[in-house]
Amino acid sequence: MAKLAGKAGVFSLLILLLLAGSFFFLRKKIIEREIYKAVGQFDSRYRTHTFISGVFISGLATIHLSGISMVPENGDTLVRVSEIFLTPDLWNLLAGKKIIKEFQISDVTVTPVRKTASDNYTFLWKRTSAEKKTTAPSSSGYSESLHNLSERFTEMFPQRIEIRNLNFELSAPGRNLKCNLPDLSVENGRFSMKMIVNSAGKNREFFVDGIVDAKNKYLNARLYAGKNQKVVIPYVDMKWNAAAAFDSLHMELDFKDFSGGKMHINGKAGVDNLVLNHPKVAGNDVVIRKTGADFRLSVAENFFEIDSTSLFSMNSIKFHPYIFYKLSQEKIFALKISMEKMNARDFFISLPMGLFKNIEGVDADGRLDYRLDFYLNLEMPDSLRFESALNGENFKLKNTGRGNFGKLNQAFEYTAYEHGAPVQVFMVGQPNPSFYPLNEISEFLKNSVLTSEDGDFYFHHGFNQEMFGKSIAANIKAGRFARGGSTISMQLVKNIFLSRNKTIGRKLEEALIVWLIENNRLVSKERMFEVYLNIIEWGPGVYGIGQASRFYFRKKPSELNLAESIFLASIIPSPKLFRYSFDEKGNLQGYLEGYYKLLSGILLRKMIITDMEYEQLRPNVEIRGKAKQYILPADSIPADSLMMDDIYFTN
Repeated sequence: MAKLAGKAGVFSLLILLLLAGSFFFLRKKIIEREIYKAVGQFDSRYRTHTFISGVFISGLATIHLSGISMVPENGDTLVRVSEIFLTPDLWNLLAGKKIIKEFQISDVTVTPVRKTASDNYTFLWKRTSAEKKTTAPSSSGYSESLHNLSERFTEMFPQRIEIRNLNFELSAPGRNLKCNLPDLSVENGRFSMKMIVNSAGKNREFFVDGIVDAKNKYLNARLYAGKNQKVVIPYVDMKWNAAAAFDSLHMELDFKDFSGGKMHINGKAGVDNLVLNHPKVAGNDVVIRKTGADFRLSVAENFFEIDSTSLFSMNSIKFHPYIFYKLSQEKIFALKISMEKMNARDFFISLPMGLFKNIEGVDADGRLDYRLDFYLNLEMPDSLRFESALNGENFKLKNTGRGNFGKLNQAFEYTAYEHGAPVQVFMVGQPNPSFYPLNEISEFLKNSVLTSEDGDFYFHHGFNQEMFGKSIAANIKAGRFARGGSTISMQLVKNIFLSRNKTIGRKLEEALIVWLIENNRLVSKERMFEVYLNIIEWGPGVYGIGQASRFYFRKKPSELNLAESIFLASIIPSPKLFRYSFDEKGNLQGYLEGYYKLLSGILLRKMIITDMEYEQLRPNVEIRGKAKQYILPADSIPADSLMMDDIYFTN
């Protein structure tokens, strides 16, 4: 038996040596066949033409490819590569693992080109019509796809990588970007490289270094520029008319595990001295000294979730976010923010510089915390939930900063703007004969405006969360901005303290100023409403209720009746379009009958008007002032009918 076993062992060894020898002599043909098979499958799927000038084998299994290019069908060449050296780990390869020991590539040029109606790169992520019809929808979901990708990364990541002279050149109408990577080496998990980026004709040098541990699925990297330089993110200026720069960026990713149908990722990120500039953010540079994130991300079959144990920071402000986004038949988005209670002075110091100009210099005692709860099912917009609250504990303003919010309590100069240009300057107060105190304005007018613009004005603290939430839902259903959610307090702050630029910064600053004024009782509700009625636009070049009552009816504000008041309330959202409320004979359009019924019905239920006033109301007004010129043909207006409009009504 021993002799038979010995002979069998020798025979097995001979067979193994024979197979190994056969592979050694035939390896070039075997490897060539596999390479061209893979290339053929790629070309067939993506409709490309991939060319390889030479395939060589050196040593036991080092593969040497030269003269490689990839050309999309009917497109410009996307990739050119001079040489690739690929050395697999034979022992792992024999064990069925596709581990690459060494990977070297040199003189690589990637040239994505976009023309007016075509490009040479989007084919990489667009499926053909045939694929869309034949490919069954995946049931694995995002979590399993990400898990499989991370597993392949672990399996395929080379032990040693060397990249020499990698060039990326993007060409698109009006936009060109070039990036050169002279040398990148990854050895024992450590890497470092220099990038030379040319954007808008300027060369900039960036540096990247860090650690990559493929086995444990871990990455730690840092991006920075040279001494006393900033990393200027390329291309965003050409693509989005924006600018973004920072001193350094640090990121750490740890793919923890795949369990319970979820892929769990822990991460950390930090940016020093971030500078942003975009017309939709603010009209100037916005600077954040230090931002950070310590997050836990879960990716499931059909949703992404950032856990509420995550901690984000902006300067001294720290908050816990919860973010949920479901992608399925029902698209659901949820966001919760819980800001840790902090010193009020530190809060205002930590706000991004350049974003809140009127709040710069604000100083306060006490503590602040913030809570946000937002939920939206895009298939059911009415399900929207919005709750937001900035809370003060022993909060007391010591300095109102540049805004000087208390100026509303006395006469002040107001400038009205149109399209960013000043069109009228006037005093808001007794020195102006067109200014009318609240007690000299018709009760009908005051209640009509309050009911149409902000029914809870005297009861809220600057914000009406229910109205704001309904506005968001209405805009989603309309697919456009169809309804605003601003209270009278917010409209007043926007008009007096802020620019007319529609930016994210302006909206955030508006909310903060309203909170400061309302929650610290810097100005009474009565004075705020009085100023509001005396500055808002009521028509072309018509500002304040004093000018408006004269322009439309040749009356003082105290003389306005119910029908006239409801009409004036109806035009506040679009005062310059008031003429479209009338037909060619000067009568109110029929569609306004519903508006009159709605508004007067609310006034009746609130017992602001009587049953008789409600029954006698008719949706019609007689325009007797200069507004006639905008409604009726010039030859239908008696020459002397407008003479009285030049007489200034005084108090």
